Amino acid sequence: MKAKLKGIYSIDLPEGDPSLPEDPENCWIVLQADIGLDDGTEAADTFTFYVCTVKKLSAIVKEKNYRFGRHLIIVDQFDWQMVESAIFKICDETGGENWEEIANKLSRYGKWEFEDYHELK
Repeated sequence: MKAKLKGIYSIDLPEGDPSLPEDPENCWIVLQADIGLDDGTEAADTFTFYVCTVKKLSAIVKEKNYRFGRHLIIVDQFDWQMVESAIFKICDETGGENWEEIANKLSRYGKWEFEDYHELK
């Protein structure tokens, strides 16, 4: 089984407009990617990625003296197609015996909506 990127969108950019942010060299963009199995179905879970430019990251570190980097994609300049391509590549390279195994591997890169989920008993 293999993962497949089925859609990508951002709450930080105008709806339906994957244009660059105001300053593509100094920004922090939250992206959500719908990823599922490469099985012809529409089923997908959401993974959140934080895309941060080197300039923005430098400013954050300068202000706070540190920054944790989980689920973070660091870029020199924000480019929608490049980031989408990077997420597509991670999906294309991720496989496993079942969806849970695949999703757990993907959650090393993006925050899986079911990360740390425990069913109530």
